[in-house]
Amino acid sequence: MHNLESLGWRNFFAAQLDTDTPLVPARVMAVHRGRVDVAGNDFETRLPLSGNSAELQITVGDWVLVDSDGPRI
Repeated sequence: MHNLESLGWRNFFAAQLDTDTPLVPARVMAVHRGRVDVAGNDFETRLPLSGNSAELQITVGDWVLVDSDGPRI
């Protein structure tokens, strides 16, 4: 499994997050039609792109915030 630092997470990114957010950062590892593969702190998952997230033009290497209740981007 991955940790955020091994994926390229830096203090610069952490400083931009609201400390009270329930969202967790993840790195986009692959983009497929209608879904993305992401990796974060000790997790890897495939998430659907729907609604507004499908219009964001997410690409490999992007950082996204994942809703762990969903999960969704």
